[in-house]
Amino acid sequence: VASEECPWKAFLPAAFRDPAVRLQLVARARADAVGPLGEASAAGRVWQLSRDAAGCRLVQSALDNATTDREREALASELQGHVWEALQCPHANHVLQKAVGVLRAEAVQFIIDEIAAHAGGAVQASRHKYGCRVVQRLIEYCPPSQICDMAGVLMKEMKVIARHPYGNYVVQKLLLHGTQEQRGLILAAVHADVPGFAADANASAVLGAAVELGGEVGQELATSLVEGDGLLVSMSCSRLGHTSIEHILELLEEVSPKHHLEALRQLTAGAETLGASRFGRHILDTLSIAYAASS
Repeated sequence: VASEECPWKAFLPAAFRDPAVRLQLVARARADAVGPLGEASAAGRVWQLSRDAAGCRLVQSALDNATTDREREALASELQGHVWEALQCPHANHVLQKAVGVLRAEAVQFIIDEIAAHAGGAVQASRHKYGCRVVQRLIEYCPPSQICDMAGVLMKEMKVIARHPYGNYVVQKLLLHGTQEQRGLILAAVHADVPGFAADANASAVLGAAVELGGEVGQELATSLVEGDGLLVSMSCSRLGHTSIEHILELLEEVSPKHHLEALRQLTAGAETLGASRFGRHILDTLSIAYAASS
């Protein structure tokens, strides 16, 4: 759109020199290109629209604004046969996530089926930058009975997935939304290898999530971190692990003052290491606040 400062404004037809007229023309052109936001404009071209930034937002709006389950399911049905490609697409993955969130659970069964149709599909999707988001939404919104096969596959590879940059988020969702048995198996695996989980840049996030679940297991994991050699400092220097340190300190202060003091001592002694890390410096700031509050 030409602005008042454009040197070529004088070459525009007189009517177009008015900024208000130009804005109206641009708005009209966009409306013609995209169509009115709503179910009708997306119907019949859901897959086509889902593959670009503007189009995927249109489809998500259509799913949100549909007035009946039947309308939403009709839109989502156009993704059938395209799920595997969609979950790897930087745009279409958002449409799949939206569908999982707004459709009835039974209506998203085709998404689960198409992922399962690929050898190791659940594990591959969990380790994909965009696919992991779709798997997380399925774990969040679908009843455990519907995703039991998918969850079973994931649990078999849980220790590997937990150490993956994207897969660790899926394991965290299983901790929060999985069955009691699945949660117990994950907690047992973490408890059996606290040093391994704490030292890994990605698995440390799963350890942190396990501690934040609270209860006796959370307390035991927190104290195990203190009793391990350099585990707190190592975890404090990781992008994902450091976010749980403040909670761990608060938990220890409440349930075991002795371990809390030891944790503060270890972190203070490791100040040089923490100071060399972007995330460790955040922990140093937290310690400064804690000391200031207690003095």
